[in-house]
Amino acid sequence: MRPQIELPEVSRLAEQSATLSRGALVSAASPRLRGKSRRHLRSLGNTLRPVVHIGHHGLTEGLADAVWDALQQHELVKIKVLETCPESIGTVALWLHLVTGSQVPQWLGRTLLVYRPFDEKPQIRLPEA
Repeated sequence: MRPQIELPEVSRLAEQSATLSRGALVSAASPRLRGKSRRHLRSLGNTLRPVVHIGHHGLTEGLADAVWDALQQHELVKIKVLETCPESIGTVALWLHLVTGSQVPQWLGRTLLVYRPFDEKPQIRLPEA
């Protein structure tokens, strides 16, 4: 069950994401990951299919719960942001980072790769920096 936290204000995140480049957004949404770790996670994410799709409802509490549940099952999750989503991809990446406590090592087109290690016995071992 996802811990009850106050959802961040989407308009504030949209303003913040509009001022950053794509690379800066990925860095802001994954502050604990460095280059080698990010590359390793991207290579693991190549074969994954999107588990969560974000559509016209946008960023809701139900979406936060769905992503949280997916991250409880898998440490690495691919998320597809559909064209009908009212928020920008950068806003979605920052929102997911803040709401789920996850890292976003990749943003490719309209697809995000989201990583959060398991609390007990992480399965994905990141390379040393």
